[in-house]
Amino acid sequence: MLGAATDRAVFDWPSLGDPTDSIVLQIAARYFDNCAAAYKPHTYKAIAVMNIRTTAIPAAMTDAAWSRYSLGAEYNVKDPATQQPAVRNLFWSRQELPPAAGILTLEELAQRGNIFLVCDFAMGHLSTRLATKVGRSTDDVHADLRRSLVPSAFAVPSGIFGLARAQNAGCAFVRM
Repeated sequence: MLGAATDRAVFDWPSLGDPTDSIVLQIAARYFDNCAAAYKPHTYKAIAVMNIRTTAIPAAMTDAAWSRYSLGAEYNVKDPATQQPAVRNLFWSRQELPPAAGILTLEELAQRGNIFLVCDFAMGHLSTRLATKVGRSTDDVHADLRRSLVPSAFAVPSGIFGLARAQNAGCAFVRM
């Protein structure tokens, strides 16, 4: 996938932020807009790798995981439609929310062939916190979180490892 790209960037995403105003998703959208402005159509292929780590890892979890583990409450993310803790992943898709100018969703990025690297080290820490709350073993919760990654998301040993691998594959490093 990265081999066919003429332009590659890895976006470091260490903190979750606001799904209706995500700076990481805004910068990724700007990257694609800039490529489109700089190159003639059909002469380039731009790829973004989102390196999702630390407290941002819920962005890479399915709606089912958000609901099952109350990730909106865990990370203080409110659904703008209900003003309650989010029970679905607002970073993945907007569904009934209004389109946000200049912000792509992870679903839109995935549909364009981009990939998401998710820090397994951070998932381990989250698993420990959640296991106590849901009355399951840490290993069981960790395995469930790995199975609950959105399409185009891949667990990597750590965010540091993900950044290094993306850079070794020729991605320019974009840090917020």
